Amino acid sequence: MRNRLNESIDRIHKIMYSATINEQAIGSTIGFYELVQIIITEVEGGYYHPDMLKDGRIKDTRYGSSGETMFGIDRKNGEEYNKMPEGQEFWSIIDKAGASAKWAHNYMGGEYEGKLRTIAAAMIQKEFNRLLNHYIKDENVRALVLSNAALTFNFIYATYNGMRYFNEMSKLLIDNYNNKITDANTLIQNQINYRLNNTNSLIRGSGETIKKIIDKNGFTNKSFLGQDKYDVKQEVDKAGAEFINKTFNAAINKPSGEPE
Repeated sequence: MRNRLNESIDRIHKIMYSATINEQAIGSTIGFYELVQIIITEVEGGYYHPDMLKDGRIKDTRYGSSGETMFGIDRKNGEEYNKMPEGQEFWSIIDKAGASAKWAHNYMGGEYEGKLRTIAAAMIQKEFNRLLNHYIKDENVRALVLSNAALTFNFIYATYNGMRYFNEMSKLLIDNYNNKITDANTLIQNQINYRLNNTNSLIRGSGETIKKIIDKNGFTNKSFLGQDKYDVKQEVDKAGAEFINKTFNAAINKPSGEPE
């Protein structure tokens, strides 16, 4: 009974996060935290542990080579994240919750969801900045990435994809810039085409997904609002808590008769 209740609450949280993110995406600007939340909610999803195959929580053998992941953060292969204090806090919360034995596949974290989402955004932002500064030396090209929400979104997801793909997409953008291509629509389409034509099936599959999200939210016509500041030790769950409170209050205060 308790597990069914937790799963129901988890589904409600997913709907609330999705609805609020979509509402925020209506404006002319969007920030780093919101872009990461879209990736978590619409692309990466929640928790997975290899024990789920062993104990029957999932039956899909395609997960056989996968390690423990949460919100797209890979515990085994995410070496850079594991070095961060945020990464240590992230997995500590998951371990203390007994996730490997108790959580269902794709579980979003229940009472820990807001805090875990905020820590994930902080980690991704650190790694995004590291890769951006490492692979794109020209400050004009870096400014190009950070001037448009679609380009920023693509490179945030490239951070998830890993160093190799971030590097290759950076080279493509630099080449475009050096050839006087600065139109946002053309630049992002070239990035999507790189994904669609990639030999890696996961990168190839991400092309259509990224394109649909960018088109749905009109990111090509939005400005990137800027990066966020996180204090993991003192305020790591502040943004997540505010986010949940906003969505919860909006849900309970919705006038009767308003369409779902």
